[in-house]
Amino acid sequence: MNKLINFIGLQRCGTHAVANWIIHQSENAEKEQHPTHFHDDVWYYDWGSFTCGIMFNSRFPHNPEIGYNHLKKIKEYLGNPTVDVCLLCYECSLVYMHYDCKAEPDLYETDRKNFQSNNEQTVILLRDVKNCFASFYKKYGHVPQHIIGHWEARANEILGKTKNVPNHVFLNYNKWFIDKKYRQQLCNDLSLYFTDIGKSQVPNFGGGSSFSGRQADGNASSMDVLTRFRNFDKNAGFQRTLQTHKHLVELSDEIFGEM
Repeated sequence: MNKLINFIGLQRCGTHAVANWIIHQSENAEKEQHPTHFHDDVWYYDWGSFTCGIMFNSRFPHNPEIGYNHLKKIKEYLGNPTVDVCLLCYECSLVYMHYDCKAEPDLYETDRKNFQSNNEQTVILLRDVKNCFASFYKKYGHVPQHIIGHWEARANEILGKTKNVPNHVFLNYNKWFIDKKYRQQLCNDLSLYFTDIGKSQVPNFGGGSSFSGRQADGNASSMDVLTRFRNFDKNAGFQRTLQTHKHLVELSDEIFGEM
């Protein structure tokens, strides 16, 4: 395995779009490709010439033995290719579980044993709180309490207020979406081969945008993802949520700048 990335994302923060882009940052990725669904939350990209990218989304890393069995099955199915990038996507879990594992002591060490690579890094992805919460309001009409906690935990880790995930790379979704030079720098930081392929896609997993689904596939840069919260300027529930959690807005402003 050439590259293993532990990817700590969050729902409605662009996790699937960025994961799809990361796997396309390979010298073997010559064009945009939507992944093939293998089983449950496992997807793979077949670049040909016996190379591929594999993503285990959301829940699979929390049952690493099952995940590893699927990795073996995918490789056998594709003719035992070299895996360019294997991305373990932790979208809905606590930050500390990936290193401290107080809740499931054997979880992370089993992941490391089964998915070992000489080139392994951890990424924490986050989007500003107003646009993240706006996407939840659009899709569900509220922000689940566990998401509020997860967003705060990731923000604190990014700002160095907690140190549960050492040596991580922070991926600023807002900058990733608009700044090509930032995306190039991310590839340098993650030892990836910059192609920028996949940036215009709305992937065929994860449900797409809360506002437009997958309508912008092929032209994702046209989506107004940095001002979604303006749609809720007069929404009493949304404004009350921001007021109740104004400390999160302050954390967000510290990371992303005032929106």
